[in-house]
Amino acid sequence: MLGFPGVGGTRDGHIVSYAMIAQQPTTVGERDGRRIARLRKIARAFRDAGLPTKMSRDIEAWLKIHAFFITAMCGAIYLAGGECKKLSEDDAALRLMTKGVREGFAAVRALGLTVTTFSLRVLFTWLPDAFAVGYWRRFLAVEMADYVFGRHARVAAQEMREVARDCQCLLKTSGEAAPALLRLYRAMMPMSGSPLEIEGHRRPAAQARRTPAQPHARNRR
Repeated sequence: MLGFPGVGGTRDGHIVSYAMIAQQPTTVGERDGRRIARLRKIARAFRDAGLPTKMSRDIEAWLKIHAFFITAMCGAIYLAGGECKKLSEDDAALRLMTKGVREGFAAVRALGLTVTTFSLRVLFTWLPDAFAVGYWRRFLAVEMADYVFGRHARVAAQEMREVARDCQCLLKTSGEAAPALLRLYRAMMPMSGSPLEIEGHRRPAAQARRTPAQPHARNRR
C-alpha cells in the first residue's frame, strides 16, 4: 500500500503545527488498484482521525504526478529565496513553474499514465497559463501557502533533489523535453547545504497555536 498526506506544516520538538490542504485529501491506494479490506480500514482510520481521505485506483500514477508538481513548486520557491510570498510577486517564476508542471504532466501521459488528480489536470492541462499563474499568485500570497509549501521546502532541499532525480529518470524514459522543469531543478542545487541557510532565512519555529490560516497543533510523544 502507498499513500500521501493531505496536510502540510512544521515541527518543533514534540509539537507539530499543520494545516489541512482542502484541494488535496490524504490519498492511499494498493499498487494493484484493488480496494481491499485493508485499504478501506486504513482510509476509515484516517477519516475517523479527522483527515479527509480518498482511495486511488492508480496510486503509482498519482505519486508520479505529485512528484512532478511538488518538485516544480519547490524549485520555484527556491528561486524566490524560500519565500512563498516573494514567489507570488514574481510572475516570471510563476510562469516557469506552470510550464514545468505542464512538461512533467506531458511526460506522465507519454508514459501511458493518466493525470488522475482532477484539480491539477484542470489547472495545468485544460486552462491557459495566465489562469494558473493568477491562481498561484493569489494562493502563494497568503499565510496558508507557507504552511503547506514553504516550511517543508525550506527544510527538505535534499529530499527534493532526490525526488527531482527520480523525475528526471521518468523524463528520460518518456522522451519528453522539459527545459522549464530542468531549470527549476537547477535552482535546487544551491539549496542542498544547511536547510537553515536560504538567502539568510532561518527556519521558523512551529507554534502550538492556530494562526490566521487555521493550522492545527498536536503533541507528538
